[in-house]
Amino acid sequence: MTCSRCGAFACAACATSYDYLPFCQACYARLPHAAPYSRQAAVALGFGILGGLLCFPLGLVGVVLGQIELSKIDAGESPHGGRGMALGAIVFGAIGLVMSVALVLLGVGVLLVLEH
Repeated sequence: MTCSRCGAFACAACATSYDYLPFCQACYARLPHAAPYSRQAAVALGFGILGGLLCFPLGLVGVVLGQIELSKIDAGESPHGGRGMALGAIVFGAIGLVMSVALVLLGVGVLLVLEH
C-alpha cells in the first residue's frame, strides 16, 4: 500500500486510512484534525439554530447554554474546539429571540388595528 500524500510504501499494519485514503504515519500526523469539542457546545448550537429558524424561545435556551459553555471554555473546563459552536449558539439564539419579539409585536399591532 502506498501513501496517498507522499507515495511512500506503508504496510497494511502501519498505514492509516483518512477519508478512505491510505496515509503513512508521518503524513497522517501532518493532516489537520478537528479539535475536540464538548457535547454541551453542540447542544447549545442545536437550540440556537432551532431558535433562529423557528422564531421560538428555544433561542433563549441556545443563548444561555452557549454563554455557559463559553465561560467554561474561557476557564479551561471545556475543550477549546467548542468555542465556535458556543458563539454560533449565542448568535443564532439572539436572532431567534429578536424575531420572536418582532412577531409578537407585529401580532399585537395587527390585533389592535383589526379591533378598531
